[in-house]
Amino acid sequence: MAKYSNKRIFALIRIWFAAAGLMAISFLSACGPEAPKRVTILHTNDIHGHFLAEPALWLEDKPLIGGFEALNHYVKQVRDETPDVILLDAGDLMTGNIICNIEYKGAEGGALVKMMNMIGYDGMTCGNHEFDKHKSNLEQLINIADFEVYSANLLDENRKSFTKEKYHIYNVSGLRIGVIGLTPHPLKGLVNPHNLDEYNSYDPVEAVNSTVEKIDPPTDLIIVLSHLGIDADRELAGKVENVDVIVGGHSHTKLEEPELINGIIIVQAGSYSSYLGRLDLTIAGDSVMAYSGLLIPAFSDSIAIDTKLADFIDSFEQMIYLEYGRVIGHLKCDWIPEILQESNIGNWLTDAMRFNTKTDVGFINSGAIRKSLPAGPITVKDIMEIIPFFDYVEIFECSGEQLMTIIHNNAKAQADQSREVLQVSGIEYSWKIDNGAVNIVKATVGGKPLDPKKVYKVSSLDYVVLNYQKYFGFKPENVVSANVIIYDLLIEAVKESGEIDSRIEHRINKVG
Repeated sequence: MAKYSNKRIFALIRIWFAAAGLMAISFLSACGPEAPKRVTILHTNDIHGHFLAEPALWLEDKPLIGGFEALNHYVKQVRDETPDVILLDAGDLMTGNIICNIEYKGAEGGALVKMMNMIGYDGMTCGNHEFDKHKSNLEQLINIADFEVYSANLLDENRKSFTKEKYHIYNVSGLRIGVIGLTPHPLKGLVNPHNLDEYNSYDPVEAVNSTVEKIDPPTDLIIVLSHLGIDADRELAGKVENVDVIVGGHSHTKLEEPELINGIIIVQAGSYSSYLGRLDLTIAGDSVMAYSGLLIPAFSDSIAIDTKLADFIDSFEQMIYLEYGRVIGHLKCDWIPEILQESNIGNWLTDAMRFNTKTDVGFINSGAIRKSLPAGPITVKDIMEIIPFFDYVEIFECSGEQLMTIIHNNAKAQADQSREVLQVSGIEYSWKIDNGAVNIVKATVGGKPLDPKKVYKVSSLDYVVLNYQKYFGFKPENVVSANVIIYDLLIEAVKESGEIDSRIEHRINKVG
């Protein structure tokens, strides 16, 4: 007979009660004399420097949503309602706003950590974008934090941990909560390896299981604070034991209510500080006996203002506005990024790069485009937040046959949703699925049929070129730098264009 731990037995009971839509409190008397305890987990992820409220472009009236003032308001509301609260962030605080490039207390982006201190965060794990700058910058960010920062799988080659702790055990009104941090795996390929030095991420399943062995006996609740992404979190849930909750990030998934997989509750709160996740738990017998969860939209109208936090935020907002707030162009229609298909903003950005470099074809990874922009004025700040990465433009030549390989890989990525697609300029192609395989029906370059024997000139970002296996399927040769950072190129392109009216042009077409 299979052996189950007490925690697993209780988890199976919990699933039955959750499926029945009942609270399991009445069962607790059979579990021993321990009285049930309640705790609320508040959580955020993938803030990406969005410390100010922004228009909710997905809603008809586009109300302002998000920002640290709004988060602070809703966190305080919950804390006023219940004293037993822990506030966690699942990583990627950095990259997406100019504030991430402003130094505060010796760290670029340090002001964001100060704001988290003022809100009262209890813990955070390291996302991949924490390494967009050198690891020494992350070390200083951690030094600024009044809360714990941990990762169980971010190690050097000798398995020395990057963070002071791999996990942390909190005591919330006598309830012992163990939180294990996880960084994306593999990390190399997501960030510049030079920024990591000797560190990398390792197998998250091994990291969790080995850590759980240590912390299961002295804890009542075990949480994995994961920056793996929703699909990896679901997979993780099927491979680990004695974990109660996975608080996720990385995939920017807006889970309106918790998922339950293998007895483990999974939550994630979208991105950009637009939502505050809330998970209410009832704990007894070393297990979760009942739970409920939701996302709180962080609308910024009619919120109570914390003057000290507001003054600190305003100081950086004014600094950024004075330096980067000048208008350089006008947008006639909303720019809306897309990850798995062509977007109007992707078309314009790749066109601007291709025209500037005088190449035949241009590619920008969709994940580099981090912000929507409503129709209206375009500022320097907008462009630096749309593509906030310190990516250089690079140029190389490839044959038409190699170019077709890139196109096929891009179509396959769209078909199986295995990764973001490349936004394209200078080419158009149509694809369909024949007998389960992706087939390119038609491909043109500059309006003419792609010639397999012709040599084409290509421009892209150094991040894309560095990850050629992921995006291209071959290693480009004789790569040269255009000696320009992509957002500097785009700022000049907006100035030259003046008024911009970019549209979907069916450069990427699924047929059949």
